[in-house]
Amino acid sequence: MSDEEFDSFSDDLGDVIPDALVTDTYLCNLEEVKRIEAKDKIKYNVFEWEVIQEGAYEGETFSEMYRHATLAEYSAADKKEQREIREARRKFQARLITLGVPENEIGTVKPSSLVGLKAHVTVNVKPRTKGPGFSIWVQGVEIADLSKETTELTF
Repeated sequence: MSDEEFDSFSDDLGDVIPDALVTDTYLCNLEEVKRIEAKDKIKYNVFEWEVIQEGAYEGETFSEMYRHATLAEYSAADKKEQREIREARRKFQARLITLGVPENEIGTVKPSSLVGLKAHVTVNVKPRTKGPGFSIWVQGVEIADLSKETTELTF
């Protein structure tokens, strides 16, 4: 291997290999809905999204996480943690409504029935405060009306 002199680290892959999602709105598929338990024993409801629109970010994935607690966990929590649990529950219920779940069915909807939903997801991407990489925050979700998305044909 020979040493090559160069005066720049630039390459021509910028439009081909994106570093990470950028703040924008993407057509996505809801790939998975699950509940996980973190190392600290706190449970989270998780939505796994995949970008499906053609382009540099097609195939990129990201997650939304909402804390889940039982009545016993809520009762055992201090006032600050109870407030956090109430806020997480409110945000989770609001997300279910934006995914088309009627308010009176929030407690009975099967998570698997949401898998495969197509939505326009607006994300805000920020550098992580601890460690390398980026944090992706979902700012909004709007169910996609794919019947309106047509391809213009020219002859």
